[in-house]
Amino acid sequence: MIIRKFFYLFLLIIGCSSDGLKKERDTIKIGGLAPLTGVDAAWGEVVATTFKYAEDEINSEGGVLGKPLEIIICDYGESPEGVKMCLQRFISRGIKIIVGPDTSETLISGVCRWDEQEDLEREKKCPFVSENKILVMGTWPTSPIISNIEDGGFIFRICPSDEFQAKVLANHIISKEIKKISVIYRDDWDGREFSKVLTEEITKLGGEILSAVPYPPDKTKNFKEDVNELYRKGEPDGIFLYTFGKDGINLLVELRNFILENRKNTPKLFGCDCNQFPEISGGPAGDLVKGNMEGTTISPPGDDPDYESFRKKLIDRFGDDGAVDFLTYDAVYVIAVAIESAGTYESDKVKDKIVEVTNGGEIVKPPSADGGSWKLIKEKIKSGLDIDYKGVSGDVDFTQNGDIRSSTYIIWRIKETKGE
Repeated sequence: MIIRKFFYLFLLIIGCSSDGLKKERDTIKIGGLAPLTGVDAAWGEVVATTFKYAEDEINSEGGVLGKPLEIIICDYGESPEGVKMCLQRFISRGIKIIVGPDTSETLISGVCRWDEQEDLEREKKCPFVSENKILVMGTWPTSPIISNIEDGGFIFRICPSDEFQAKVLANHIISKEIKKISVIYRDDWDGREFSKVLTEEITKLGGEILSAVPYPPDKTKNFKEDVNELYRKGEPDGIFLYTFGKDGINLLVELRNFILENRKNTPKLFGCDCNQFPEISGGPAGDLVKGNMEGTTISPPGDDPDYESFRKKLIDRFGDDGAVDFLTYDAVYVIAVAIESAGTYESDKVKDKIVEVTNGGEIVKPPSADGGSWKLIKEKIKSGLDIDYKGVSGDVDFTQNGDIRSSTYIIWRIKETKGE
């Protein structure tokens, strides 16, 4: 099981203060969204560290368009309202190019301002970005619905759609000879869409979905009735859970109690990157998940020399290879390469370069990759060569709708539990 490691950084959040604005520096400014407060504050520190790390690399090799790169970090607290606040502050400073957010909910409900309660079948548009010409590069928003947003070509995401991951997991479940499956999921943009693709694919592969049980995304306890629903139409051989940390732990406790009280066979448990946290293996449900729960997650290509170079540099600098997020790092560089290639900061021209600089042409790499150099990338752009950015996360080939073409997934398993 892969565990995210958190590296803490004390920093000044520029541009998100209520104080009067100081005289702006003559820099190329990118907005950086990081959840520095709230339940994901530790992860937000990793994101902020990544922004600073990439900014330092780029500026040590001459900046962008001959000017220093400045990533203006804004704390959005992992909430749609926080994203809306940050976007307004970015716009007030003339910042039209943004890296983040890192969840589907904050992109869809924050950037595009959709209401979870609205008719999901209505035409989906994102006029805020197209009308204001805001270029958004999401880092971890994986919901399949994002692929079909009408955004004027201003929304990209460097992570793959969960349509890929759900199909990989469905094939893995069926390969385990699991025939009858129940599904329980957070009823939000991520959980609902992931589970929809998963159940459709399992059915196509010959599996049977006994129950699909949604629960409110703000629910974190009292899952007894939800567990009963998982068994109402029969006893499943396997159960898929789309949960986060606290809700996942409490749901597993209720499931364990139900199995013991009703003398049920223990079903095989499956998850994804949503609940790939160390907390999920602890507590009173530890004996349920130990050796019995596994899932899928996005991963850099195995034994990739570029990722290995990146990882070693992080250990040398921070003593921790989890101090910097590989997808956020590549997101900053794709934006920087596109700005340099466009020869301007104008967001509508920069967006048109993203597909071009990530497909075909001569491969170029960022400084932390094996043999990578930001200075060399700029020289190739200046010489007029067609380039193809390859990052530490692997090939980063964007399509016209803002998605990447492929990704690497691995299977994680819980082998040991802390029991605490």
